[in-house]
Amino acid sequence: MSRYTGGLRGWVWQRFSALYLAVFIFSLLALFLFTPPENYQAWRGLFSQTWWSLAFLLFVVALLVHAWVGFRDVLMDYVHSDFLRLLFSVFLLSLLISSGGWALMLLV
Repeated sequence: MSRYTGGLRGWVWQRFSALYLAVFIFSLLALFLFTPPENYQAWRGLFSQTWWSLAFLLFVVALLVHAWVGFRDVLMDYVHSDFLRLLFSVFLLSLLISSGGWALMLLV
């Protein structure tokens, strides 16, 4: 059996990241519906808890992975020039890394 998995690995990453994104968003919506933070201090207090910060960090990582796999697949399917595909991939990767760094700064 070959070790080559084709698009299966990307498909699995896409599905797991989508599942985590959905669970996190529905959890946050449920929190806001039942016990919404009343002011900024309550909001900061919520995210100062270690498990919420970790959940948010995993949310950002899942969002970045989900976006990368999705855009990478679109580029591979619809951009046929190798140079343009590389150019768009580098641009997208730098945009995602800078967005992840910005989100990390929010947690600190």
